[in-house]
Amino acid sequence: MKNLLLASTIALATLHTCLSTTVAQTKVLIDFGNDDTYRGVTTPGNWNSVAYGYVPNLVDTTGSATALAWAPDALGGVDSYNSIVGPTSDPVTADEVAATDAAIDKTALGDLGAAQAAIDYYVSNNGATSSGRFQLQGLAVGTKYRLTFYGTKQYVPAGDEETRYEVFADSEYSISLGSGVLTTGSVDGTGNPGSTVSVDVTPALPVIYVQWTGVGNPSAGYLNSLSVEAVPFTPAPGTAVLIDFGNDSSFRGVSQTDADSNGNFWNSVWNGAFYPDLVDSTGAATTINFGFTAAAGTDSYNGPAGPTSDPVTPAEIDAVQIDSYLLGPLGGSKRGAIDFYVDSTFQIQGLDPNKTYQLAFFGSRKFPAGNSTTRYTTYTDNTFTEPVASVDLVVGVFGDQNQGQVAVLEDVSPQPDGIIYVGFTGADDAGSGYLNAMMVVEIASSGNAFAEWSGGLAPTPELVSLYAFGGASSPTATDGNLPRSVLTPTHLEMSVIVRTSDPTLVITGETTDNLATGPWLPGGVSYLVDPDQTGVPAGCERRIYQVARETDVRKFLRLTAVLPPQT
Repeated sequence: MKNLLLASTIALATLHTCLSTTVAQTKVLIDFGNDDTYRGVTTPGNWNSVAYGYVPNLVDTTGSATALAWAPDALGGVDSYNSIVGPTSDPVTADEVAATDAAIDKTALGDLGAAQAAIDYYVSNNGATSSGRFQLQGLAVGTKYRLTFYGTKQYVPAGDEETRYEVFADSEYSISLGSGVLTTGSVDGTGNPGSTVSVDVTPALPVIYVQWTGVGNPSAGYLNSLSVEAVPFTPAPGTAVLIDFGNDSSFRGVSQTDADSNGNFWNSVWNGAFYPDLVDSTGAATTINFGFTAAAGTDSYNGPAGPTSDPVTPAEIDAVQIDSYLLGPLGGSKRGAIDFYVDSTFQIQGLDPNKTYQLAFFGSRKFPAGNSTTRYTTYTDNTFTEPVASVDLVVGVFGDQNQGQVAVLEDVSPQPDGIIYVGFTGADDAGSGYLNAMMVVEIASSGNAFAEWSGGLAPTPELVSLYAFGGASSPTATDGNLPRSVLTPTHLEMSVIVRTSDPTLVITGETTDNLATGPWLPGGVSYLVDPDQTGVPAGCERRIYQVARETDVRKFLRLTAVLPPQT
């Protein structure tokens, strides 16, 4: 082993857009035009190719039938001529489809990148209002949906290049929920190879009304395809604490003791105890405390699992019906969802009065008493008489419990004593209110920790590296610490101070046995928090990154830091 070459380096931090990976989402794809329309083509696979008739139970991208339905209100002409590839035949030929496949940007279009869906389109002129109109039915009330539109027309007169897509809450198309504009046409014949526009809406009724029209010329609007997907709850970046209302000590309650299916840790609480130093989602202790002030009751019966026993059985836990994707971090634990509290008040203590917090609530009950909607409210003090802010959530209707909706209060400031006082009951003081689980997220003071540290300087690889490693208090400070490399009988190690106060900063250890050719890979690299944190500044910690020597005659270890684009 004496030929072993020790090399521990800190690579310059790179700047790029960080991509998040999530569970696959159910999505519905709609192709406007099919084999029965003029010069139209039906898209194969798990698409819904529509014409002029009502289509119930649209299939999703997995081929499963959904509750969504498509209903035409006012449709104009349909064609494929000069959509993206020029003249087309009736019927469209395989060569014309192939030409479309070559002309569109399938990477940019993503799920909408199917040639058969892109080749045909509906125009906005329906002979009456110069706007194309249709309904989407069977939506889940209160769930956020994202509608992504694609339209293309190869040749249009100057001024007719744009199409507006708008979503309405009413059949008169007068109450707008949101809109977006897309450049669908071109004067030079290039059309729109790959641009889309998305509109996010949260319907208050199970139907929404969609309209598209030309911006310059109302009759010159085009719609080729559309995707519809429910948007999951995504918490603000920051330290997160998950609270499960009900545990093994509460009536028909269950504790979540280990990491959930998302790898997150919970705090299962009941009104018979006070809970200091709650753990965050990583399992680390925080300074946050929790305690009930008053509780009207707790149970799991007819929550998301239906009837339950005392004690709750494993089969009943398995029977919990929630949409884990839509609930995001709140959807990783059936144990966290199964039990609930009724009409209660509680305190979240030990918070920083100089910071703001995001509070996310999940309530679910098959047969809510007297009111399907629960109101969650923050108050000024422990009398719970003067409200500060509130948010409503539909927890269940006619035996159908809430499975995927979350109510969120943004930018909640603790009182000067560092406490947020929370209470919940039936909305408008009618009936009972329910709370199964909640999430508390500490928001960074400005939303841009790097900007605070750098004094507003733009991030460069050198600055990000200085920010991430060593604990320097500013770009010009000399109080940073260099890393230290150690070769033990079993490991190659690097002791380094890393910044932990910025949740957007991603630090990764990588190793290789060939410095010239790589590849650098994270496999086998781990770290320990050094028990000795002497001299480490606030917001940082000293870690020991290590990789096993094994039988390699040489091995290299480096750290990289990634900072997302700053806004």
